[in-house]
Amino acid sequence: MSRFDNTEYQPGMPLPSRKETHARKKGKSKKRDELKAQEQQRLQEQERLQEQQRLQEQQRSQEEPQQAEPDQAAHLRELQTAREESRQQDLKAERDAAQLQQLNAIRAETRRQLELQSTQEAAPRQELQAAEEQVAAVTAVLTPTDVPVDPDVEEEETEPVIGKWTYRLLLTFVPILLLLVIAYGKLGYVHQVPDLVRENVSAYEQGEGFLILKPWWFGPPVYKLDSYMSGPDTTFPQYQLKLHDFSAIVDQPIVLWRFQNDFLQP
Repeated sequence: MSRFDNTEYQPGMPLPSRKETHARKKGKSKKRDELKAQEQQRLQEQERLQEQQRLQEQQRSQEEPQQAEPDQAAHLRELQTAREESRQQDLKAERDAAQLQQLNAIRAETRRQLELQSTQEAAPRQELQAAEEQVAAVTAVLTPTDVPVDPDVEEEETEPVIGKWTYRLLLTFVPILLLLVIAYGKLGYVHQVPDLVRENVSAYEQGEGFLILKPWWFGPPVYKLDSYMSGPDTTFPQYQLKLHDFSAIVDQPIVLWRFQNDFLQP
């Protein structure tokens, strides 16, 4: 382009010199360079912003799984805790049901034993009353005043059938016999008491032999309590069931005398 190719030139104006044309071109080139530099700077800024956004997105994508993992672990722990609590509640309910069933069985057995005991006590009472009536009848028969005296009979015939000493012996023997019968029917001797009974029955805590008042009539006079132990793991309710009809001697014993030594121990 020559210096004459200038669109800004008007007729009558002086022609621009080469120096002015060169300066004008240089100014335009400088502006273009500045525009290019600004454009490059703008592009670099955009790239930098895009890079920052990309890094932020990567960081967020990395943080989200890290945050999700603790939440998931906490949720799993909560589920495990809930399952454990549910299992504990089920086990507790099963234990309560088993204990209730065992208590009901013990109550039923105790009720049956009480009924049997009352039946057994009623029969000996009737027998004792009948025996007392028979003894009273025999005593009345043996009384000398009840023997009729015939005045027309000689003196040898008016003597009592039973002699005086025999009568006295009978008066002494009959009460003693009654006392022995009552003692045999109501008294019992308990010995060799196991530790299980001593721990649960305060009446047997001290002493080796015990004279007790039986809640029933007759039955065995001696009770060896350790013979009813089925094993070292026996519980007190099981031991009571093992005694059957004699469980009253450990339920509510009436101890009349305690012996420091067991005179039946070999």
